[in-house]
Amino acid sequence: MIRRPTVFVVGAGASSEFGLPVGFELKQRITRALAIRTDAGRVQSGSEPILAAFRRAVRLKDGRLGDLNPLVAAAKKIVAGMPQAISIDNYIDAHGGDVDIELAGKIAIAVELLGAEASSKLTATEVEKDSWGDPIRKHINFSNVEHTWLGVLQKILFENAKKSDISRIFENVSFIVFNYDRCIEHFLHQAVTNYFWIPSKDAAQVVARIPIYHVYGAIGRLAWQSGELPEIGYGASADESKILAAARKIKTFTEGLADQALSEGIKMAVRRAENLLFLGCAFHPKNIEFLRDSGNARGVDVMGTAVGLSAPNIEMISDMLYDILEGNSGRSPILRPDLKCAGLLSEYSRRLS
Repeated sequence: MIRRPTVFVVGAGASSEFGLPVGFELKQRITRALAIRTDAGRVQSGSEPILAAFRRAVRLKDGRLGDLNPLVAAAKKIVAGMPQAISIDNYIDAHGGDVDIELAGKIAIAVELLGAEASSKLTATEVEKDSWGDPIRKHINFSNVEHTWLGVLQKILFENAKKSDISRIFENVSFIVFNYDRCIEHFLHQAVTNYFWIPSKDAAQVVARIPIYHVYGAIGRLAWQSGELPEIGYGASADESKILAAARKIKTFTEGLADQALSEGIKMAVRRAENLLFLGCAFHPKNIEFLRDSGNARGVDVMGTAVGLSAPNIEMISDMLYDILEGNSGRSPILRPDLKCAGLLSEYSRRLS
């Protein structure tokens, strides 16, 4: 179990361990998906689910199709701008106030990430059967994810934990997530269900209490979750109404920063933390700003992955973290360019317990 209050700051690199796309890969997928071309009403190229969501977005109250041209034009603008953008998120934020670009981009994000979830290592494919051979439930193939960061984290969390401790396993853990996918909550729910062999609804009660802050929203809620997001199973196909509803809950950089309740929850988690781990983060300055003014006077051990970052950039990021965490009692962040997320957790596992 983790006995020191620990906050995991999770970026796209962490989800890539399960096969989800990072910024550049997501840009490529969205470019292909938004290159929509039709002939006699049939989609010849691009994404049919995206076009269906566009049509749903412009449907009039009487059921007639409204003007689709602004969203189609916005899709073309996004395709043209992707080679120049760091990410789709940056492009949408740069065009803040253009409602068509914002909606077209967010619909594309929702469709492409749901598809990525479906093909990821976390898709539930293993079938449990009863004594009669009838299927009971599906679950993740845990052999496929044993050496991912969530697989490593689960072992740390469950070490020396008894079934009677289940309500306390996650009491020192929080997640600040910059991704729209639901990898963390989906995995933890499945892990608790499978390891302790308890009903799904009981595992849901345990996992629902974990503070998981999706800074920029998520592409729907899972069946066991509550909230105002549309219910969309992990990697499940969704109709155009749910895709549209999920897209409208995705936030840009500016919208995320404006959420005061979210910001206060994050600062409270960092304030009580003794460990702060950055996993798969690109250290975008606007993302790191969420940690400012957290007021952690006692100091916190900061560790993180820095794969693909140059030595000068790592030095600058380290200085930025030191400044944002207000000097952090003289402790310098440990940023490792040689370790991915699972490796970092394995390397520093004893610091967590």
